[in-house]
Amino acid sequence: MKRDVAGRWVAALALGFAAVTSAASEPGTAVFGPTTWDGLYSPAQADRGQTLMEQHCVQCHAANLGGTQAAPAIAGVEMLYVWDGRSLAELLDYLRESMPPGQTGTITPDGYADIIAALLRANGFPAGEGSELPGDPGRLEQTIIRRQDPRTES
Repeated sequence: MKRDVAGRWVAALALGFAAVTSAASEPGTAVFGPTTWDGLYSPAQADRGQTLMEQHCVQCHAANLGGTQAAPAIAGVEMLYVWDGRSLAELLDYLRESMPPGQTGTITPDGYADIIAALLRANGFPAGEGSELPGDPGRLEQTIIRRQDPRTES
């Protein structure tokens, strides 16, 4: 009897966790924790990132970040739909492991965080006062990229 009750309790917790994590990735549903709409970077950080992007990114992704035949858009609808519901840590890891092609490791961890700040600005996410994104993916794990502001979704 105790084993049956414990099993039901574990199953209920698992279902609840699945519902919460699923809801956090679906548009128009509850979000727990910070999102890209919370002013996570400073204008100065985005400016530093813009400089790095001009040096390392626009050759493939175009000056307007709209993409080319060689590389996808990193600003606009395409970028937002690809990354919607994923964490900034995933984006940081992706950039560190694969960008720029053939030159990974040429940008510092803080430099990649600056690039993410510039990408957030280019995609319409607000800057904050005095806050800056860290170059440590562990500190970005709970921060979710949301294509729409969850506070205004209906």
